[in-house]
Amino acid sequence: MPDVYCPRCFDLVEDRQVFCENCGQFIYEHAPADSREWDSRPPDLTPVAPAAEEAPVVITLPDEHMPDAPTDEVPNDESDSAAAP
Repeated sequence: MPDVYCPRCFDLVEDRQVFCENCGQFIYEHAPADSREWDSRPPDLTPVAPAAEEAPVVITLPDEHMPDAPTDEVPNDESDSAAAP
């Protein structure tokens, strides 16, 4: 096998080393070949029906457990100063 040099630091990499001892660069020439069998079948891409929407959960509390309802009235500084003589 011919000499292989690291593409990063240009150091000579010994045979069958996947990483350079000097800088740690991955050496593609020494990487093992992928021996897995590739599946040439197309992937199963059957359409999936959207999930059914569930009704929202509604919780009703008796009036005695309800907090005091906020009022829509906004205090006004002018009305307070006009009432005080």
